Formats: sequence, structure tokens, C-alpha cells
Amino acid sequence: MQTELDQLNEAFVQFFKVEHAIAINVLPLAGPLPDEATFVAAIPEPFLLAGNMGQLNLNSLRSLQRLGELAEELANYLQQQARKLDLLMHYVIRQQDLPEHRYMTQSYGGAGLTFLAKAPLLPLTVTELKLFL
Repeated sequence: MQTELDQLNEAFVQFFKVEHAIAINVLPLAGPLPDEATFVAAIPEPFLLAGNMGQLNLNSLRSLQRLGELAEELANYLQQQARKLDLLMHYVIRQQDLPEHRYMTQSYGGAGLTFLAKAPLLPLTVTELKLFL
């Protein structure tokens, strides 16, 4: 019978993995996994805002497909504005990057990431993780 750790490891190796360094914050937490409401409430506001902005940009561009000739020019203009907002959001999100919890990944993928910790983490430790792409 597989343990939870074995199942997680099996899932980790089945997904794609990219060897690349990205900034992350890692903070081990005491206690069990939070319920969904507690988890969502703990997500920093800039991360929620960035996610919502991305979805709004995508929805706006889809709507333009029905406009015809001028849609391409308008889409280009909106994409330029979206890039400006992305730069601003990148700056705001970077303010959430805490140096005392910062690490760089060795790899990341569809089922997890790898990094070298300053001290060993116990297997299955509940951990707050922020990725700064």
C-alpha cells in the first residue's frame, strides 16, 4: 500500500519539469492543511488581483473578435495597455517577496518544484509557497 508521500512523489515524476531558477518564498507552517476558505483568505491581495487582471484581459480580447476590421488595431492598443498593467503588477507582487524566506528553484513543473532549503523540511510539512515568475 502506498503512503501519501509515495503517491505525491509518483505524481511529481509523471508531470513535466523545467530546470530553471525562479524566485520563491517558502514558509513552513504549523498545523494541518487549511480548509479552502482559510486558504483563499490567506492569499495576498496582489496575487488575487494579478489573477483577476489576467482573466479580464483574456475576456476582453475574446470579445474583440466579433468587432470586425478595427478589432486588430483595438486589440493591439489593449495589449499595450495590458503590458503596462503587467509591469505595474509585477512591481506590486515583488513587494510580497520576503528576503528571509527567499529561495531559488532548481526546477519546477506541473506537479511541484525543487529547491535547496537552508535546513531540512520534514516530509509532508504544510508550507506556504509564493512563486515570483
